[in-house]
Amino acid sequence: MYETEQAMNVVPPRLGKVAAQAVDSTSRAYDITALALGGATWKPGVKDFLYLTIQADGADVYYALDSVNTGTISDTASTAAGSTMAFGATAPALIKNGAAAEVRVARDVDRFLLLKCAGGSTAIARIYASSQPTPAAAL
Repeated sequence: MYETEQAMNVVPPRLGKVAAQAVDSTSRAYDITALALGGATWKPGVKDFLYLTIQADGADVYYALDSVNTGTISDTASTAAGSTMAFGATAPALIKNGAAAEVRVARDVDRFLLLKCAGGSTAIARIYASSQPTPAAAL
């Protein structure tokens, strides 16, 4: 129910509500619980969800979400061809330069956003809440 409601009520990038994070070739974890995403701050024990839009500006950006800030991601992590397919411990998703990813975040689980570029590249990851959280907060 909430997913449909959120998807049908897209929130635009509002001035002062877009994080423009520099990204280099080092895997870094950013605490997104400190951000008032969609007008609401993270509260321990409260299950709320929202959509985040992450845009890659300047180069491809690799990303993953995690519950702890000790994780790292690798742009070269993969399973060898012909091997049994498996989830890689450090394998991230990819946002091509100039593209965006819309991800539904469970704020009690997805507390850290891991970002990096391929070796020698730098970019800006532009991140904003593209829905109101559930339960909805005033924007």
